[in-house]
Amino acid sequence: MIRSWVTAVCAATMLSACTASVEVTSPEAPTTATESIPTTRAVDPARVTAEAAFGDLVAVDLCEFLKPEDLREFGETRIGSPGGFDSCVVEVALPDNTRARVYAGSFFDVLDEPSRAPSRTLAGGVRIYDGAGGECRTDIFFPDDVGLAVWAVMPTPPTIDLCPLVHRAVEAMGNRFPTGIVSTRNIASNSLAKVDACAALPADLAGFDPTRESGRAKHSCGSPSGDATTPHVSLTLAAGYAPVADLRTDTATIDGRPTIIHKFPLVTNEGLKYCAASAAHIPIEINDLPGATEYAVVEVWLATDDKCATAKAIAEQVWPKLPR
Repeated sequence: MIRSWVTAVCAATMLSACTASVEVTSPEAPTTATESIPTTRAVDPARVTAEAAFGDLVAVDLCEFLKPEDLREFGETRIGSPGGFDSCVVEVALPDNTRARVYAGSFFDVLDEPSRAPSRTLAGGVRIYDGAGGECRTDIFFPDDVGLAVWAVMPTPPTIDLCPLVHRAVEAMGNRFPTGIVSTRNIASNSLAKVDACAALPADLAGFDPTRESGRAKHSCGSPSGDATTPHVSLTLAAGYAPVADLRTDTATIDGRPTIIHKFPLVTNEGLKYCAASAAHIPIEINDLPGATEYAVVEVWLATDDKCATAKAIAEQVWPKLPR
């Protein structure tokens, strides 16, 4: 099965500090700092639903539930570019100088119960289905039939078992679900987060299955990926560090938006070829990710060499449907 993925390029930001001399003409009375108390919502401890734990799945910042310090026992950690609104990424620098990325997010509807029993059940009826091997994808099922995935990847074949990182991330998040954290993320009125990706991605695209599959938060939409020989198209509305132009890309202006055409030499074993078109939107504030933006990505997997022409043509239909 083909997994649609978004290319994210980490942009380095140089910060400089400056000081100014200020002449004080009269002393100020001492003030007492007041510690701010995070806002919380009531959560029924007997039924910890996704709605109760996260609130609005469109706007929640999952990095308020998974934090770098949760994984610090494995190495140095930092927030990474999530490549999605409903995702959080923690990068872990491992002792052998390799780096792992632990993902949490991609809300989905729980349509069928797994045939196996959950690995464990947390307070409030939250069920955990632990993964094994590879990315060690672990699924978290909430009583209101909303699912959340946690998994880990490395840029090279894994040098360690990634499951301990994933299981530790799940444990840390599970401890926060009943606390009723209210996300502090601000979503602009013209944010891509408010767009239904399936409403923007046409169903009548020649050569692609007209059926559409969407994530629970509606930030992604695509044709069924089926097997690795099936042409595939997807639209992802994301946040983080948008893809940038380089020697492997072309540029175009589509609907007045600077657009990058990504000509990566990716080919499946069955001969499907990959191309993507992406465009940045508006800035978004993400803690520890200065300069983050919203962006949209159209991806295609095709058996023909006109993959990039196809991605560009689909972007020409999608971009006019996105907010300004």
